[in-house]
Amino acid sequence: MADGPWSNPAQSLIVIVAGGGFTGLFVYSGPPALGNLIASIAAQGGSDPYGNGYGSGIEVYGGNTPGSLRAVLLAGKLLLDAIGSATTAAPNVATDSTGTDLILSSSTKSGQGPAVLTLVPGVIPQAGLNAPLSLAGEASAPAAVAAAANLYADANGQPAAVNPAGFAGHLVMAPLAQVSGVTITAASFTTCGDFTIPAGDMEVGAVYEITYKGQGVWGSTQQTLIFQVAIDGANVSTTAGIAGADFAASATFSWSCRVLLICGTAGAAGRVQVHMAGCITQNDHVITPGTAANNTVPWEGTSKADVAVDTTASHTLALQAEWASTTGAPTITARNSWIQRIA
Repeated sequence: MADGPWSNPAQSLIVIVAGGGFTGLFVYSGPPALGNLIASIAAQGGSDPYGNGYGSGIEVYGGNTPGSLRAVLLAGKLLLDAIGSATTAAPNVATDSTGTDLILSSSTKSGQGPAVLTLVPGVIPQAGLNAPLSLAGEASAPAAVAAAANLYADANGQPAAVNPAGFAGHLVMAPLAQVSGVTITAASFTTCGDFTIPAGDMEVGAVYEITYKGQGVWGSTQQTLIFQVAIDGANVSTTAGIAGADFAASATFSWSCRVLLICGTAGAAGRVQVHMAGCITQNDHVITPGTAANNTVPWEGTSKADVAVDTTASHTLALQAEWASTTGAPTITARNSWIQRIA
């Protein structure tokens, strides 16, 4: 090669006619050998005489053994994958037909289509996600952006957002509601419907809210109805009792209640506070507070002191109710209940 045109470092024109077989431009790290191919330009894929595989298009390798990363410029896309994988299913970066939109696509997995993120100038990104979108935890909230909301994960991995004014907060998390209904007729505390807070989910300032909605019959003999909040089945709040005389015998009623849990300290020696606030309203007549036949009665309860909770373990949170006596067959039914993490 020293006597040919390659001895001249400045060439005005180099033409390579690549076809089938081992034709094209190949760059090696050191002497040509297995594992030394670091770049190639070829019209068709194949293997060089040393056993290095290459594909069609322009490829750059981070090694030339199965599993090594490579970048491929092919058919207007930049594909990023590992040697030995199917290039057609590789994650890639491309543009739309106008060359203005940036399109990021993942690979396919387990029969699912790729996750696609389209970045359009001046437009909020549009995502076609057939796979989870993972947000890495941030030590602090990102800066506010005018006329836009920023999504992020906090240091504990909880999803959050920052609005244009710079107000940052967690996104509301709400599993599906319980709709089967729980009817309580016993003179012992019975759960109206409980929900599990996963291990490690509680962090300082986290707030969980359970909402209960239902109905009942006061019973032919008026009985006191009592409520309390329970964690893992054990009472952690003051009790709230609605006296039997507050409603007429056999009155039908509707009721609702909100239960709150606020985490003050996280960890094995965690501390939480709980609160409940509810209301019972008779359904038979126009409401006149203070009269048994037409009454509506609010109630509240709270934890007298911080409740010890190991937040590294999972726990159930629930409202419980009991009747002072079963005489007269009083009933209360929690028809629907649902939990939300609201902070």
